Amino acid sequence: MAKRYDYEKLQSEGISDDFHVDGERDESKLSNVEIDKNYKFRIKNPIAKFFANLFYCFAALVIPFIVYLAHGVRFRGRRNLRNLKNTGAVAITNHVLYLDCMMIAQAVFPKKLYFQVLENNMKLPGVRFFMKACGCMPIPRKQSAKRVYVEETDKILKDEKKFVGIYPEAALWPYYTKIRKFKPGAFHFAVKDDVPIIPVVINFRAPRGIQKWFNMKVRYVTVHIGKPIYANKDLPFNESVTELMERSHNIMVRMNHWFKVIDEGKVQAQEKLNDDII
Repeated sequence: MAKRYDYEKLQSEGISDDFHVDGERDESKLSNVEIDKNYKFRIKNPIAKFFANLFYCFAALVIPFIVYLAHGVRFRGRRNLRNLKNTGAVAITNHVLYLDCMMIAQAVFPKKLYFQVLENNMKLPGVRFFMKACGCMPIPRKQSAKRVYVEETDKILKDEKKFVGIYPEAALWPYYTKIRKFKPGAFHFAVKDDVPIIPVVINFRAPRGIQKWFNMKVRYVTVHIGKPIYANKDLPFNESVTELMERSHNIMVRMNHWFKVIDEGKVQAQEKLNDDII
């Protein structure tokens, strides 16, 4: 289970929203794989791709059990994905659990989801192939590799019409219950490739019944999928990116507030939520 933090104390000490409260991985324990302009962000070799697809199908069956056993995951709003079968999209979510990328992948299945991860996560010995098979793509530090990464992401969204998952908050804050400030990367891709933003909010709820009896300290999870958000094409590019980022943030803050109230059983969804976010 992820460590809990006193976020009010940390914020009073001046930490930024994109600070990794769990710290970075110890680089001495990572492989020496170079993520540069020659790095293959996706598996292209036909034989390796065949085994990667087999593993992905296996993971698609196993992951739901893992995330349910770990967090009793429930999904709401999958109907909002029905009209996105023939387009790519950028799925954004608050980053509050180690397993939340698995939850988002499960939420959009059978669409393939490629997810941004920190570069060091793809240097973990023994699991790099499996992470790449599941759609993980490292955010490179080197400028030459960044160009290749952007080209590959554009291809996924625009040409292949698949989904890309991005944490706009950038850093993991385990069990944090608010929406932090966003960075513009996700919205840059959405405007550039003319694809919608899918807002996904992860809320926590207390376990009940037999779940509470077996997991007294666990906070269970509800994954809420909002309606797609489209960029304003009448604005210049940079203004469109900023406006889309601010509007998406506002919508996710509202989703986070009202769905939290709903998960606590205080009101019904239709009593408090407007159609523009559900």
